This record gives sequence, C-alpha cells and structure tokens, in this order.
Amino acid sequence: MQTERDIWILLQSVSPKEAAIWFADKRDVIGDPEFRAIYLEYDAAFDWSPDDPRLYALGPAHRDRQGAQGRVGRCSCRKCSLLGTG
Repeated sequence: MQTERDIWILLQSVSPKEAAIWFADKRDVIGDPEFRAIYLEYDAAFDWSPDDPRLYALGPAHRDRQGAQGRVGRCSCRKCSLLGTG
C-alpha cells in the first residue's frame, strides 16, 4: 500500500487530470469484493520471494476476472488504456 500511495502522490504532481481519472476508476472497482481480494493479494505479493509459486496465480486471476467481465484478451480499465497496456 505504501508503494501505491507514493505512486498516487507522484501521479498527482505530474498529471492531476490523469490522477483524477485513475482515482475515479479505483473508487468504482474497490467496492467489488473479487477485485478487492485480487488487489490485496497483489499487495501481499510484494513480500513474496521471486520464486514463490503463488505469483503464478496472480496473472490468471486478473485475466479470469477480465474475461468474466467480457474483457477477454485486453483490460479495458481507464488505467490500462492510458498506459497503453490494456
């Protein structure tokens, strides 16, 4: 969570408009229990060793969530769209 806090501060200072979009996106999805569970697991993963087998489950969990929402193959959230990673 500390890393995300630092990123929010940096993003707000560099691009307040994009920060507002990202914040709105986060506010929209954080109420989804499935998203929250994946989000918290990603946060916990920062403390795992690079060879921890749980890391391999994180990607499919995100991909499966996107597929269940009709976003198969590409994430369509505003963050990924802005970054060009969706």
